[in-house]
Amino acid sequence: MVGQHVTWSFLRMRSANMSFPMTLQTFLKEYYRLNGVELLTGESVVSVQKEGNHILAHTGSGRVMEVDGVVAGIGIRPNLDLANKPVWKPITESL
Repeated sequence: MVGQHVTWSFLRMRSANMSFPMTLQTFLKEYYRLNGVELLTGESVVSVQKEGNHILAHTGSGRVMEVDGVVAGIGIRPNLDLANKPVWKPITESL
């Protein structure tokens, strides 16, 4: 989506509070924000409708956004073994 305005809405304030450690959540939110992604925390898209040549996404709080497309995520449960390691070590050897 290079060059496009991206808005990401997710219902939980911590988008993956049951999955990712808080430090990783904070890093990811800041990374997306610094790369121009508007984060709508505590928000969900409840309907999408076409009106003429426009597509409108309606959120639970009543916000209406004109959009070019919608990507729906159903959620995942990632393998946290790597994310929960307390120390990251640099790779010093190559193949």
